[in-house]
Amino acid sequence: MNNNTKTARLVTGKAKVAPLKPISIPRLELQAAVLGSRLAESVKRESDYKITKSYYWSDSKTVLAWIRSDPRTFKSFVAHRLAEIESTTTPADWRWVPSADNVADDATKGIPVNFSSTHRWFTGPSFILDDPATWPCEKRTAAPLPPSGEERIIKQVHVCVDHVNNDYLPKVERFSKYKRLVRAAATVLLSAEAFKAKLLKRKVNTEISPDHIRLAELLLIKRSQNISFADDIKTIEAGQRPPKRSPFHKLAVKLDRSGILYLDSRVKEEYNLPVLHAKEEFTRLLVHHTHAVFNHGNHQTVMNELRQRYHIIGLRSILRYISSDSRKQPGIKRFGACARGGDCK
Repeated sequence: MNNNTKTARLVTGKAKVAPLKPISIPRLELQAAVLGSRLAESVKRESDYKITKSYYWSDSKTVLAWIRSDPRTFKSFVAHRLAEIESTTTPADWRWVPSADNVADDATKGIPVNFSSTHRWFTGPSFILDDPATWPCEKRTAAPLPPSGEERIIKQVHVCVDHVNNDYLPKVERFSKYKRLVRAAATVLLSAEAFKAKLLKRKVNTEISPDHIRLAELLLIKRSQNISFADDIKTIEAGQRPPKRSPFHKLAVKLDRSGILYLDSRVKEEYNLPVLHAKEEFTRLLVHHTHAVFNHGNHQTVMNELRQRYHIIGLRSILRYISSDSRKQPGIKRFGACARGGDCK
């Protein structure tokens, strides 16, 4: 045989009956494209010939437009099948064929007339042996195809969050215990983390970790500072010195990258203490909590413990108020009344 001679022969064919469940024509055409790509892959795998180039034909402009698009922009049915087609073919391999020249229709539209060995089912369409430049070409239009109903609906949700006051955190007024407030804030962070993991199809964490607790405390401190020292923080951010009426006029303070106000220590950064105001509700809960942890002990003990972690403006006055308030509550025993080596009951 002359090397310049071209021939076309049927190697294999496959057809499927449409399902009883109603399905749209574009979906059926897409199923046919998947069937074709699978069949071609099977031929390549089983054939002894070296196949250098493959072409895939479809008379559905909708399916061809889908194949040239990103599968993620469509609903699951279309997206999964486009991903399979994309794994074995490239969009450049897919070409359009007029319905009148579509040989595949001979297998699904009844027995053709004069069905013999010379029929196009066995030799391919008439143009297949011509130069590829003369093959049918799809007429592209500038206007996009009308929506097929398979496009994924993307809803844009605009969420307005007050990052200054961290309003996504639980309100302090709703809590009477410091630990409950912190754990509620940590639960909010965990929920946001779990929601993000679910969107990214990753493993969802359902337990609050110490990192969640630490981050929740920092965010609550930041919100408390923005409530108590809003004007001073703006002044410090602008690089100016706080006015004389400000509690920071004689204090060395600085803002870190997260926007939390710290007492500037010249020793080490780990000794920098976040600044709080005693009149703010979060600080009151914190002082109440520390006072209770040390069994409502003397002022000096509680103050020493708090000053190791925070710089609280007006601490002594609020501590006196909390101490006197605890005396009025029935059932609270003083620190000195506890049995040595035992717990207060």
